[in-house]
Amino acid sequence: MWQRALARLCIFFVPSVLACSSRVEVPDWSTVCPSTEPTAGTPCSSEGTVCEYPHGALQFDPGCSSIVRCTDIGLDAPKTTWVGEPIGLSGIGATCQPDGPNPPSCPATFKELANGADTGSASFCLYSDGACNYGNSCNAPADLPGAVSWYCVGASATCPFPRPRLGSPCTADQGCVYWNDPASGGYSQTCVDGAWQGSYYLSCY
Repeated sequence: MWQRALARLCIFFVPSVLACSSRVEVPDWSTVCPSTEPTAGTPCSSEGTVCEYPHGALQFDPGCSSIVRCTDIGLDAPKTTWVGEPIGLSGIGATCQPDGPNPPSCPATFKELANGADTGSASFCLYSDGACNYGNSCNAPADLPGAVSWYCVGASATCPFPRPRLGSPCTADQGCVYWNDPASGGYSQTCVDGAWQGSYYLSCY
């Protein structure tokens, strides 16, 4: 708080903001991640920490960002370094699915879709307050009752939407599934030691 107050004093009472810019500390976006994307192989200290660096605006699909993990590389020195972690909605190393206009058959609002509105041929619909995807459970026959279904996720008391940036602050006991493809797997984010972390999991083996 004092940093912001000092910044306001500089703006209003000092003719040149630059005159006191060196004394103003601007909080970083994360308490566990470097402010800018680290070079792969550089040392890190919090093993397991995942940090996200968007290429422009944060996208729903984390695969559209550069993601790094603080990884134990074994006997080499330094022991833990930043390593690329290509997590995506559709799996490890999957192609980025950027935010964009929904197919024409998507309902106008997330609420309509979550309440069972017809979507025609659409298989994924993204809104400012939620997202839904359509999938076939573990590649079961489509005519099998319950095999094909919609999975929708929206904002809740513990799960914000749009999804938070990996590495950004969070509170304890938060775990959120943001993507669940019954035919393959899903993507979730969990609050770990005060920072959002993400992982992809398999639904079918």
